Amino acid sequence: MWKLKIAEGGNPWLRTLNNHVGRQVWEFDPDLGSPEDLAQIEGPSTMFGSVLSYVTLRLLGEEANDGQGAMEGGRRWILDHGGATAITSWGKMWLSVLGVFEWSGNNPLPPEICLLPYILPIHPGSFSSYDWVLSFIGSANFSY
Repeated sequence: MWKLKIAEGGNPWLRTLNNHVGRQVWEFDPDLGSPEDLAQIEGPSTMFGSVLSYVTLRLLGEEANDGQGAMEGGRRWILDHGGATAITSWGKMWLSVLGVFEWSGNNPLPPEICLLPYILPIHPGSFSSYDWVLSFIGSANFSY
């Protein structure tokens, strides 16, 4: 798990492996954490995490064929499990913002739903905050 490493000794600065300098850095220690914590990290792949990780790596400049098999394996897993269209609505919204998924593929809530009585179970006040934000962003239909 991750632990916070704070500067020690006479030098107030730390250097990470990437040569970032700071007074404190986060450091990964694979021996830390309970079995439940490690199971969450090493659990099965999800379409949401796989697609967004793949898109993020591509945006950061990673080639589609990186020569190590990681990008190819990720793309193969995504395609074998239904493609990026099988991602959750939250992921579809982000893909639409990036311009790689059509806005018509999203299912936003109309803003008028806020006018319904709060006592109804479909009132947005009973949604989680992420769904609430998603409904407004999806209805705005903007793209990057």
